Amino acid sequence: MVLSKKESDSRKTVLKTMRIPNYINTLLEKDADSKGISVNALISMIMTKYAEWDRYIERLGGITIKPQALKEILEEVDEDKLADIAKRSGSRFPKEFVLFRFKRTNLETYLETLKQYQYFD
Repeated sequence: MVLSKKESDSRKTVLKTMRIPNYINTLLEKDADSKGISVNALISMIMTKYAEWDRYIERLGGITIKPQALKEILEEVDEDKLADIAKRSGSRFPKEFVLFRFKRTNLETYLETLKQYQYFD
C-alpha cells in the first residue's frame, strides 16, 4: 500500500515535553491502566478527539451529550415540535459547519465534509 503525502505526514509523530499537575498525571495513569493502554496512547486519544471534534463543535456552539440522555429528551418532546426543530436546525447546521470548516460552501466542500465524517466513501 502506497500512502499519499498527506496520509504519510499524518502518521508521523513529534516529541513534545510538557508539565502537568501531579493530580492529572495520577488520573491519566489510572485511566490508562483501566483501559489497558499506555498514558501516551491515552493522551494521543484525548488530543485526537479534541483535534477532530471538540475544537469544531465548541466554536459552533454545540455540545456533546450521552445517547441515553438524548433519547430521554426526545421521548419527552411532542413529535410535531420535534419535527419543526429538526427542520430548522437541519437547514442551518450543515451550512454553518461547512462554512466554518472550509470558509466556503459548494458541492466540493459538502462532499469533502461527508467523506471526512464517513457518511459515504
